[in-house]
Amino acid sequence: MCRTTRSYVARRLDGIWATAPYLHNGSVPTLHDLLLPANERPASFAIGHRNFDPVRVGYLTRVPDPIFEFETTIDAIPTPAMSTVLTWMKPTAGR
Repeated sequence: MCRTTRSYVARRLDGIWATAPYLHNGSVPTLHDLLLPANERPASFAIGHRNFDPVRVGYLTRVPDPIFEFETTIDAIPTPAMSTVLTWMKPTAGR
């Protein structure tokens, strides 16, 4: 079914467990981490793989030979409306 709207339509949450990483910028790797206070979430985690963590519901955050390391502490384009900084991706060593 299609509908026309002049406002933002949020997506359904059916199957949200399969949509990691979370938040608008992908800065949270698992649902477990999403439910933690922001200052207790991982500062960085491996990305570029699809190794699912069924306990924390998301991707494994530590894998051997990660393709990229997602850094959540690097300032990119801070805005007053954001309570945290934007995230940044950097390749891991040797890639």
